[in-house]
Amino acid sequence: MLKKLTLYLLPLLILFTLAAAPSANGSDLDTTLARSTVKGYLTSLKLNPDTRSGLIAFYLSDEAAGSDAAQSLQNRQPADYVIVDEGWLDDGRYQVSAALAGEGKLLLAEAQKIGTRWKITGLGWGDAVSSFEQTPVVSGQRSAIGGQPSAVATAKVLNLDVNIRSGPGLAYPVQSILREGETVDISGLSGLGTWYQVARDGEVIGWITASSRYVSKSPAAADVPVVMASSTPSGGGGKMVLQSKSGGDFYLVNADFSPFSDGSKVRYLTNGIDPALSPDGSKVAFTRWEDGGAVWLYDLASDAEWPILGESKQAKSPAWSPDGSQLVFNYQNGGRANIEYHCYKMRSDFTYPDLPHRAYDIKVKDDGRLCFKLPPDPFWRLRQVDVATGDYAELSSDLYSFAPTWDPANDWRVVFVAGSQGLQQLDVNRNEHFPFGAADLRDRGSVFSPDGSQVAVSYKQHQHWEIYTVDAQTGDHVRLTPVKALDEPFNSAAPAWSPNGQKIAFVSDRGGEWEFWVMNFDGSSPRLLLPPDIAAQIPVEYNGVDERLISWGK
Repeated sequence: MLKKLTLYLLPLLILFTLAAAPSANGSDLDTTLARSTVKGYLTSLKLNPDTRSGLIAFYLSDEAAGSDAAQSLQNRQPADYVIVDEGWLDDGRYQVSAALAGEGKLLLAEAQKIGTRWKITGLGWGDAVSSFEQTPVVSGQRSAIGGQPSAVATAKVLNLDVNIRSGPGLAYPVQSILREGETVDISGLSGLGTWYQVARDGEVIGWITASSRYVSKSPAAADVPVVMASSTPSGGGGKMVLQSKSGGDFYLVNADFSPFSDGSKVRYLTNGIDPALSPDGSKVAFTRWEDGGAVWLYDLASDAEWPILGESKQAKSPAWSPDGSQLVFNYQNGGRANIEYHCYKMRSDFTYPDLPHRAYDIKVKDDGRLCFKLPPDPFWRLRQVDVATGDYAELSSDLYSFAPTWDPANDWRVVFVAGSQGLQQLDVNRNEHFPFGAADLRDRGSVFSPDGSQVAVSYKQHQHWEIYTVDAQTGDHVRLTPVKALDEPFNSAAPAWSPNGQKIAFVSDRGGEWEFWVMNFDGSSPRLLLPPDIAAQIPVEYNGVDERLISWGK
């Protein structure tokens, strides 16, 4: 019964939980439902053929169900699929091109609205692919299922500006804009003919829509290759170390979510606090609090891990120097580590000494003593350690110093959060620190952009977290995750830059629970970071203690 219930609920879950970017040819809702219909069908193919017949009928029109492609897949069960291209046709059909594990050709699907329902009305096989994992480059054009090859050499923008995207789909981020009247060379075509790869002076600059509503093509008979872009539009490249929660497990994923050599897409590493990929991407620095506290390294090639510095109580937030030879981190040094209990005797004038700041549970005992408790108030300082030798030095810092981040463009500078002063910058050569822009005590969890021009922070906006960037020269703040005036505030925190500086990954509970998200560097195009199969393996939790949950590196 449970299996049947799951099968009946699957279409509804897919239709109402997947999201898409707006389309030039369809509304946000149309795009969502069209994509969800195709993805629902592709997901149903992964189920046992004996139990999925009802789902197939739910997604396919009678014509599509009777197609050769549908019949050939009737008794097959591909382990996975990758969408390599998608987009709107001029007549209101939405097309998707997908590679199925174990199949030698691309599956082409067209979704169309029939009455009030979206259905797949066209299904066919496209061009051959060399393997499921590798994205193909083939010749010819398929403007629609069963269409004939055609091609163009240039594209001229008509009466509206068009976006240049990093890949052939609305999920890929906007990189630039082509203005009305501009002409560019066409260097490639998406598999369904809905996007053009465009170039200037022989250099590819991105992808634009192939819709005749927005661009004109000339000459119509020119031949260009079909180019399949990366299946994952996350952008930024490299790899990521993700942490489930502070002190939890570390997981390694490729930024394009391609599988590792063993076929897995998620690789468990170890556990600890605040993982940080080295500049060359070979190691992960982190901390642990057991046995007095220590800074550790994990080697990704050998899976070996070892401590490089002990006796660093409650060490947190290790940050690499630009050359990878040093680490700076914060640790507990002085102050009150635990709740303390104190009593004052009454003085001869029947008064008591002034109570300390934050005293609570204040009581006068039978013997006349005034007793109270003081909450924990640990001090946090900065320390620098040589990765190769373990030699360390104490650094100039505030009583409450957190989340240091090393400037990749200026190796003399470390920026950190000073609890009583806002962001501070430390000159490690002179061992002196001074303000970094105007003091704002709401700045937390600082992290430099790869070019050193900005620092991203988790910012306490009233009673919720948002992400801001701070200009490294002027100290000006820019808000990246605004909440609409009438909407219920949600949290966005723990930013991490992509290696090329074009993306910021972060965590957010805007969907009702904490999840990994990604957006462009200017805050545009926020979307879920992880594919569902990977997200299911890495639940995330944010507690507002300057934790680093994402490290994105080479």
